[in-house]
Amino acid sequence: MDKTNLDWAKDVPCRNITIHGFCKYEGKGCSFKHDDSKRNNTAAISNNTVPLDPTKNISINDLSLSTRPPSASSTVTNPSLADSKKKFNLAASTFLPSSAISNAPSLAPTTKSVNKFSTLSPKLSDIPSFVPSGTFGEADSQSAANKFNFDTPAFLPASEVPSTLNRSPVPTNPYLAQPTDQVQPNPYAQTTDSLNPYASIGTSHQDFLYPQSSYPLQYHLYAPAPPPHLQIPLKGNEQTAETLFIPNELRETLLKKNESTLKTLPHSNLPELVGVYYSLVPLDNSLNKSDTTYGYNSSLYKAFSNVDGRAYVLRRIESVKISKDKSLSTINRWIRFKNSNVANVVDAFTSRSFGDNSLIVVYDYYPNSKNLIEQHFHSNLGGKPEPITPRALWGYTTQLTGAIASAHSKNLSIRSISLQKAIITSKNRLRLSDCGIFDILDYDEESSEEKAQELKQRDLKKLGEMLLTLAASASPGASKFSTKKDIIANLDNMDDAFKEALLYLLSDEAELSIKEFQKLIAPQLFEELSRVEESADYYEAQLTRELENARLVRLLTKLNFITDRPEYTQNAAWSQSGERYPIKLFREYVFHQVDERGKPVLDLAFVLKTLNKLDAGIDEKILLVSHDEQTCLIVSYKEMKDLIERSFRELSN
Repeated sequence: MDKTNLDWAKDVPCRNITIHGFCKYEGKGCSFKHDDSKRNNTAAISNNTVPLDPTKNISINDLSLSTRPPSASSTVTNPSLADSKKKFNLAASTFLPSSAISNAPSLAPTTKSVNKFSTLSPKLSDIPSFVPSGTFGEADSQSAANKFNFDTPAFLPASEVPSTLNRSPVPTNPYLAQPTDQVQPNPYAQTTDSLNPYASIGTSHQDFLYPQSSYPLQYHLYAPAPPPHLQIPLKGNEQTAETLFIPNELRETLLKKNESTLKTLPHSNLPELVGVYYSLVPLDNSLNKSDTTYGYNSSLYKAFSNVDGRAYVLRRIESVKISKDKSLSTINRWIRFKNSNVANVVDAFTSRSFGDNSLIVVYDYYPNSKNLIEQHFHSNLGGKPEPITPRALWGYTTQLTGAIASAHSKNLSIRSISLQKAIITSKNRLRLSDCGIFDILDYDEESSEEKAQELKQRDLKKLGEMLLTLAASASPGASKFSTKKDIIANLDNMDDAFKEALLYLLSDEAELSIKEFQKLIAPQLFEELSRVEESADYYEAQLTRELENARLVRLLTKLNFITDRPEYTQNAAWSQSGERYPIKLFREYVFHQVDERGKPVLDLAFVLKTLNKLDAGIDEKILLVSHDEQTCLIVSYKEMKDLIERSFRELSN
């Protein structure tokens, strides 16, 4: 680039114009392009306005106001002029509000004000005045019209305005009654209701918009167990606070089941009473009634019985036409049938509480249960599906085999063997649900032995298909094949005994026997029996530990009955120096201890250890000291126990 030849810069815009709006080197050696179009447009605007004479006092009456609104042709269409409005322009006119009345003081710059600032800028005296586009008469009438308009519709609260807007296509719960004309409650308003947040749980007054927390409460005063890599090895005579109570995992599982049992659905559009059952809560994870296993739409509800107060499950089959009452009598055989792997049938009846002729079949309620699809394939609650292991498959096989064998021995067929109807009620505990419904829907008075045998064969076929589906999902390589034999042969995770059992169930033999199938899986039956007995031993041990947990409650009740009796303040035996005074000191020793800084000591292990020693009445001696440290007593736990028993008998007599 030649520095002496600057012709190349004549078409390049000067940066001073872009940054500062002017170039002080223009005409003084700056070779860049200086565009004068903006300044020419600004000068044209200044020439079209009427300048103010700073030597005169101008009032509003002296201004010439146009009564016509600005036309579209008068708007600025020049892009360069539009750009000039974005910057500060000294030629801008003075603003005068259109709502000024005729007797308003002058807003135009007077001689005094102009002369005051005339020394600041030489162009200040040339600033034109702003000329509004409307008359003051119109402004007055428009201002008056804006103050109050009788045609304006009256204000209505949001709860009273009928909604005419298009609703969002968000799916709503069909079991919840949509509130109409109801003002939402203010959670911060002061009311005269009970301050107990649990006072209305399970009633229709529970606020559905603010549900209670579903996390199990921490009832014990100890922190959760540390992770395994942070646990300190304990000696044989040492134990932690967790070992004093029921295990956390088991406790939370039982609490969640109890919470699900007591859960209600307020403000629902479900019937208040169906037969002798009330407080219906839908259990279907999907809001769409898509379960057409029986050829009809069906739904599932939890309800409480007016007879015994227990929770049950109601299976509703919609719009069923039952021709004869004898079909309902077939459910009596299922009511008498009991098996640990079959959901117990309680009752069956028809009802018009839902507005149609519905068939209602009642079963025992197993809270927080999942079917095999929810357990192993996809979870509707947001959790991860549990992987299928060979041990779990063998457990399902043996449990289902036992349920089918027990039903066939009573000349009953399950007819509802599928992944949707097999439910997990607890860890690795499987039950068959919805038994007896097909016996009502497909009732045949002329049922023969051949048909009963055909239904039993169908049960075994469905068992084989369900086990094959579970096993194939655990072996991804087996799903590539089309025939059942090829799929079974490529089940890499399963042993040969399981493959042989599947081949028997899925074979084309005319006669399948449940007894023959039991012989094939007999070794696994004994292993499953061993696991069941181990589980029973575990739960029995936990129950044994909680068997006498009420002893400390009884002991604490006696202590509180005896201490601080105001009616015995004048009795010498109950005074500060009386016979019962050690009981008061013992209570302070257990519950009112402080550390060296005067802070309360909250040691649960110390409280439990001391109360257990008192309940046992051992000969160990302790030192009891009053708060003022003026009284010191040395007594044994045995003496304290005798004193408490004697004082309590005196109160009871």
